Amino acid sequence: MSTARVDFTRAAAERIASVVRVVERGQRDGAPLSFRRIETSGGGGGGTGTLVLGRVTAAWSKNTLASVVQYDSGSPLSEEFATPPVIHEDVVNKLADVEAGAWVLIGGIKSVNNNLYLVSAECEVPE
Repeated sequence: MSTARVDFTRAAAERIASVVRVVERGQRDGAPLSFRRIETSGGGGGGTGTLVLGRVTAAWSKNTLASVVQYDSGSPLSEEFATPPVIHEDVVNKLADVEAGAWVLIGGIKSVNNNLYLVSAECEVPE
């Protein structure tokens, strides 16, 4: 536990105190927080959201677009892809540089836009 001293200006302390008073009285102007499940469906299909497991065939730099080959969802130990392959083009990478051959998880929410985005990527690609 930190014992460092923290100082506030008088104006900051008054602002914090006023927010605490409003919250304690239950007078909130904004919408309350809500926690809801985002429905997903595999393969870029229907539903409100999509999550797809796939692989990139070339290095993928942050802030660029790439194509992702969708995994066929067969045996978890196999690395089989659909025939013919399902390719998701123009997937957006806002996260990090990704090595060629890396497994990636991409997703999108239909209510936001129709783009798919990098969600997660394999950190080290085995040779």
